[in-house]
Amino acid sequence: MNIGPHHEAANYDEYQQYQPQHDNRRGFEEQSAQSAQNVQPAAAPEFEKSVKIHGKAAALTIVASVTKKGFHTLNIEGANGMGDGTKKFDWQDKTIIQITATEYRHLLAVLFGFIPFIEFKSHGPQKNKSISVKRQQNGFFFSINEGGKKPKAVPVSFDDAYLLGVYALDVFARNYPNIDSHCLLNTVQTFTQLPYYPVQQ
Repeated sequence: MNIGPHHEAANYDEYQQYQPQHDNRRGFEEQSAQSAQNVQPAAAPEFEKSVKIHGKAAALTIVASVTKKGFHTLNIEGANGMGDGTKKFDWQDKTIIQITATEYRHLLAVLFGFIPFIEFKSHGPQKNKSISVKRQQNGFFFSINEGGKKPKAVPVSFDDAYLLGVYALDVFARNYPNIDSHCLLNTVQTFTQLPYYPVQQ
């Protein structure tokens, strides 16, 4: 089959317009850098956004947060039931407590069974909020208090406490990206065994 001059010119123009993505005359490092700029990073997988634990009279929501100083921590929110015979809770009147950087390791210590009890006081602008966590025979007992409001008391099973503990450890580890979670937990446990550790009953 014969191809006329006009068709040959068209094919040549198309060839001239084609530009390879990688020029063999360019260095490998330069091409690699160019390719890296064109690659969009994959979205990081999300862990549980929050842990929700519902009791008969009150409920808890535990969610990751960041302090003003950039410390990754937890907000523990408590709400009482509506009191109308339903399983709904009054989240409009919830109490929120943000665990401080100093308190966090103590919370991990009780959740993982290294100590039996913790209580954090003087939270909030008016210093009238507190939270206590106590290990019991069948699980844990959370109590959130705020001046002038009914306490939010929630029993937490060991199964739910396990999920909460893993979530809390995951959030805590974000503050120490160069240390694995197992090492962090060992450090928390070692700290509780020191003679000056404040043991609470």
